[in-house]
Amino acid sequence: DRVPVSGVVECVVRHAMDKLVEKSQTDLRSGGPNRRKIQIARYLEETRRQFVSLLALVRWQKNMLSVTSQCEDLIENLQVHAFHLTSVSERLSIAAEELAHTHRAPMFDVRTAVD
Repeated sequence: DRVPVSGVVECVVRHAMDKLVEKSQTDLRSGGPNRRKIQIARYLEETRRQFVSLLALVRWQKNMLSVTSQCEDLIENLQVHAFHLTSVSERLSIAAEELAHTHRAPMFDVRTAVD
């Protein structure tokens, strides 16, 4: 599922190196000096864009790790809270049943009270 960041970095660096070798062997040998400068500028711009995207990915991943750990801590605390809430509600239910049997309302003698 997940691709390690080191693999993405390696892929971007390898791609940049392969493009540089390719350009040095083919594109830069043909044409005049102005054409070579344009080709180099295009290569540098494309490579810069890839490395900026890679930097954004690395920064996002670092932030994601802290957010993920905070979410995991929150989930753990909520699970503990839910456990305690369930156990307290069960104890209150048992106590209410016990008190219901011992503390019933007195049965008043309605016939005598009416007379």
